[in-house]
Amino acid sequence: MHLPAARRILEDGRLRGGLIYDESRLRKSRICVTWLSANTWGLGSIYGNVQFAFPWKRQIRKRHCYWVEVMTGYRPRAYRILLSDRDLSESKYVREYDPASNRGPLRERGGAWYWNNQFTSEFMVEADIDLDQCTGFDFISHHHSSRAARFRQEGVRKLFQENRQSFIEALMHRFVLVPEGRTDAEWLRLFSLCAVSEELGECADSLPFGTVFGIAPTHDACVVDTVEKIMDIRSGVVVLVDGNAAGDDYVKTLLKAAKPPEHVVQWPSGSEIEDVVGWVLGSETGLVQTIQAEISTAPATLPEIVAWLKKPTKEKGAKTDLLAYEAVTTGILMSAKAKSRARSLLAAFVDMTFGKPSSKLLQADKARSNGKTSVWRLALEP
Repeated sequence: MHLPAARRILEDGRLRGGLIYDESRLRKSRICVTWLSANTWGLGSIYGNVQFAFPWKRQIRKRHCYWVEVMTGYRPRAYRILLSDRDLSESKYVREYDPASNRGPLRERGGAWYWNNQFTSEFMVEADIDLDQCTGFDFISHHHSSRAARFRQEGVRKLFQENRQSFIEALMHRFVLVPEGRTDAEWLRLFSLCAVSEELGECADSLPFGTVFGIAPTHDACVVDTVEKIMDIRSGVVVLVDGNAAGDDYVKTLLKAAKPPEHVVQWPSGSEIEDVVGWVLGSETGLVQTIQAEISTAPATLPEIVAWLKKPTKEKGAKTDLLAYEAVTTGILMSAKAKSRARSLLAAFVDMTFGKPSSKLLQADKARSNGKTSVWRLALEP
């Protein structure tokens, strides 16, 4: 699994079961499961870079074994077996599986257990698993390059499980904003806090952004899949993508979707979320000292701070560094002009949904819009 999930498990003292939201036949069963796998990966795990180990015999002991399904979209294909304390022999979702007699990928002979390592094994345990059962904990390599479809599927599953509360909260709003990744989602959340601070004591012309929009904590590279899942539940979806070639590709794919979103918004040409942070900060050099007071590793100029925010932490940058994000947010909160720009930016999204888009910040892209989806391009003022 990935580091955020591992940290949560260590804090909770257990692996917590969750509902199933991928393409599994159990997704409508309301069964909560914890996921385990027997596989090891020569080129790195497909699940993440943290590994917890548990003794197999303790997981299988006195539990019923049920065959669930084969996931043909995996490479190699995956088989799923449910381990449960309950008698589910009458369930329409699973069928009984006896490892001692069935000729399947999991077998038991004379107390010894065997599994077919030519396939991906996924065991769904209908229970939480306490860490007092853990026999091993390690950091392992993560295979980033292969199985792109599998990666996206994992991202959607994490959205429903690891970020379940914030995702459900987003669904409760009038519109759901789906940004391109978690970095974008975090910055939008921080902009919203700054804008609310600006609005206190004022009679705003439009509803606050946070009242109208819920921000989906999209996992990276999962925009299209996330939109598809949300559109299965409800309408009122707005997608926000970068102003680069990848963003252009997302727009094309979303416009061709069977259930396209109502709006697609794209940052200015060539811009990413960090460029927008730079626009919000403006040119007030005094903000640098405020930011450096919060985090001493921040660079000495605003353009350098923007470049720092773009650079990964492993390269001594601040991308995904929440402490750095909070330091920059403190700088925004200390500037009336920066807060006003953050508010104007978010107000443009609100105005768009009510049919009165800002002519200054949001421009209709009529060439790409169609009868189902309106495409917009943000044009940030100097």
